[in-house]
Amino acid sequence: MSMTEPVAPADAVVLAVQTGSQVPLQMGVVLELEGRPDARQLADLLVLRARAQPRLCRAVLRQPLRRLRWRHVGDLGDRVSVVDAGPGESLLDRATRAVLAPLPADRPMWRALVVRGRPCAVVLVLNHAVADGLTGMDVLGGLLDRPSAATDVSGPPAPRGPRAPVTGGPRATATRGPRALLAALRASGGLHPHRAEPCSLVAPTGPRRRSVVVDVELATVRAAAHTAGGSVNDALLAVVAGALEELLAGRGERIATLSVGVPMATRATGGDAGNANAPLLVDIPCGLAPAERIRAVAAAVAVRRASAPPAAPLTLLRPVMPLVARLGLFRHYLRRQRRLHTIVSLVRGPAGPLTLGGVPVTRMVPLALGDQGSITVTVVALAATGRLVVTIHADPVRVPELDRVAAGVRAGFLALTGDSVNRART
Repeated sequence: MSMTEPVAPADAVVLAVQTGSQVPLQMGVVLELEGRPDARQLADLLVLRARAQPRLCRAVLRQPLRRLRWRHVGDLGDRVSVVDAGPGESLLDRATRAVLAPLPADRPMWRALVVRGRPCAVVLVLNHAVADGLTGMDVLGGLLDRPSAATDVSGPPAPRGPRAPVTGGPRATATRGPRALLAALRASGGLHPHRAEPCSLVAPTGPRRRSVVVDVELATVRAAAHTAGGSVNDALLAVVAGALEELLAGRGERIATLSVGVPMATRATGGDAGNANAPLLVDIPCGLAPAERIRAVAAAVAVRRASAPPAAPLTLLRPVMPLVARLGLFRHYLRRQRRLHTIVSLVRGPAGPLTLGGVPVTRMVPLALGDQGSITVTVVALAATGRLVVTIHADPVRVPELDRVAAGVRAGFLALTGDSVNRART
């Protein structure tokens, strides 16, 4: 990598929209580890492997009246810290707090915490200007063991490293101009999208977030989804929709349709095109049984995919987005948007067993936070190492019943997989 290089248009937009934001646009993953490995050796290993990844060795160079550029940073020692598990604070709460803390743009916009305790864990935090869900898995793969990895902090030889990660969703070469912008907007509802049905899921949010996790067996969900005529992503959307429908019912509210934003990667294949996610707007009918809802979701997603955008709308608006963000207009829009009830994203990770310094990774928990404006609940899921780990984020003031939402998601998966098993036996 040269000492400086231009910031890709999509990454420049990500940096711009965070101007004045009360929650940084950052993602993370928690790697829960087996046993009690040497935390300091793990930290040193992460720094060593980070130096081999250009994305983790660059910081923003701002020059007056010129486009943003990345500058190369050689010293990464401050990017990894060893910390003790806090008393009375869960690992998930600690990780959520880490992802909520802004990363300074004058340093590489990532950090890792090696948390000593039971379980021992590594919390990796990335600003979305560094990576999205797709490239985040690439970054993670570069930090974990590969077959040739020699460093071992646990004793036994390191098992096989991760396979190349795959993320679902079509990708297309980015195009520009009014026609490209119209195509991008069409998949997210068009120039004049219908308003999501009014309910308490849509309300101005504050700076706080709480997270809960539901962990299910991936193969079982996949089999049940296929039996119902859909995919794992369709099953995730259907189950989340059912849980949010139950949440509203508990509040004495009922809606006919849940409007969900489903991020889709639109980056060009090859090169460092940066992040470019465009939302598909999927309307999910309420009041259906799990299998019926999956079929409805699969049909709705197919319609939206048919008009899949060649580029993300915000990327196409890159020339004006810095000014829009500085004037506070983007945040004003987010707080008043009425096209979405929630956002649900699925990232596909490595399928096989993973290790870090020879230490087995027992679970991977995804986190994805940002200033969602008026969206009080968001969901991110990671399909990896045979598990589907679903993390539900919410503003705790607007959604004090978050544990009830998690229980609804868990019950939804049980109902879906149980129904699949029963029908397979008859």
